[in-house]
Amino acid sequence: MDDVRLGQCHLVDYKPGLSVALLVCIKRGPSSIKLDSNSLEEALLALSKYAVDNDEVIHMPRIGFSTSDWYGVERLLRKCLLSQDIRTRVYYFSKQNKKSMSKRPVSVSNSNKPGPSNQRKTIERC
Repeated sequence: MDDVRLGQCHLVDYKPGLSVALLVCIKRGPSSIKLDSNSLEEALLALSKYAVDNDEVIHMPRIGFSTSDWYGVERLLRKCLLSQDIRTRVYYFSKQNKKSMSKRPVSVSNSNKPGPSNQRKTIERC
């Protein structure tokens, strides 16, 4: 797999109006694998450029191996996607019942609530 390296974003046209992105951000060590935040940031920046240029919406699962991973991912989503006003939806999959794989969507977007002119960008549960 010499054509794939950490930090890349590979886009595949699935059907008209729908593309699938592969973000290469998992690093394998001698005894473990981990989410590499630098690689994720690089891949998200490439994805954000595509999303802005093509007025796309991002749909993705919650990623990371632990809660602390997720908080880092959340910060990167805010930095790379929300700062560019890219509409993003994150889906949580329940670990309790693996057979049904129930999903709870969470919207990551700019807050549309009325308020001060410097609206905060938030992650909201749907």
